[in-house]
Amino acid sequence: MVPSHDFRQIFDWVSKIVKLFKSCMCRNGRDLVLVRFKAVSRIWKGSSKQRHGKSPHRICIGMLTFLAALSWILPSRPAFAGHQRHETQALIPCVALTFDDGPDATLTPHLLDILAREKVHATFFVVGKRLAYSPGLVRRMFLEGHEIGNHTFDHRALTELTDGEAIAEVEMTDEAIMAETGHRPDVLRPPWGKIDARIETALRGAGLWRQIVFWNFDSFDWLDDEAPLTKLIGAGAPAGAVILMHDIHASTIEAVPDIIHTLKMRGFRFATVGQLQACRHGTDPATVSAAPFVRPAPSHDWSHGAFAHVMDSIAPLEEYLAHRLGS
Repeated sequence: MVPSHDFRQIFDWVSKIVKLFKSCMCRNGRDLVLVRFKAVSRIWKGSSKQRHGKSPHRICIGMLTFLAALSWILPSRPAFAGHQRHETQALIPCVALTFDDGPDATLTPHLLDILAREKVHATFFVVGKRLAYSPGLVRRMFLEGHEIGNHTFDHRALTELTDGEAIAEVEMTDEAIMAETGHRPDVLRPPWGKIDARIETALRGAGLWRQIVFWNFDSFDWLDDEAPLTKLIGAGAPAGAVILMHDIHASTIEAVPDIIHTLKMRGFRFATVGQLQACRHGTDPATVSAAPFVRPAPSHDWSHGAFAHVMDSIAPLEEYLAHRLGS
């Protein structure tokens, strides 16, 4: 058990850090940080009384989540790629289910069965080396109308690699996907959303640059296999959401039917990321092929930091913490 005063000391220390950053931010940036900091503070204070007697695992989960929240409120250097943001106003309200890090020889076929039964198309960002352990799965995805994206070969952060290593990560995955589908993927999702101008230049020089796809709604399934996915996603995702999930977690696959049903009850249609633009213009996504995803101009606003995707929405995090801390 970790004494509550230890948590209080940590929180006070974090508060002092944020106060230091306040003094060097522009007015708009400062106001944004303050709003976010107050939200995180409420989460922390509301859950601190419930930490007595929690297991080390739960304490670690809580700390990791809070550190991720901290990275969300603190500024960092501008990211070249930025996080993909999507307008929520659309003539046809759609959401895009995206699955990273697969395929998994056991779980992905089950997920494909579910999607086929529900008549839902998704986008799969596959890791190149995993295709050898699940032959035929990417071909099945392609034939059943799903969009296939490149998620690198070894799932290493591209910004931490040399130019040659980054090129190899993308190129080998392209080759593995083309061997099964006959088509090079039109979209790339860099692991952890990490990409910069240097990597873009390297990929362009090698003829490997294509549309970059991030996300704007995180399922948290990568953080904890007990996350209440149906409530987080089904009830919380807005129109136009690009939802991040992973088809390597059994709990995620089990939650997908309820997520789909809840979203359908809310009136949403399902699209691949390449079809979202059609929804905004009032076109049924079912009549549009998975077109290349439109990447915005480089962002010169704040990036969200290394753990940015944890804090895509404060409401889902509140739900998550309440679930983990037993409130």
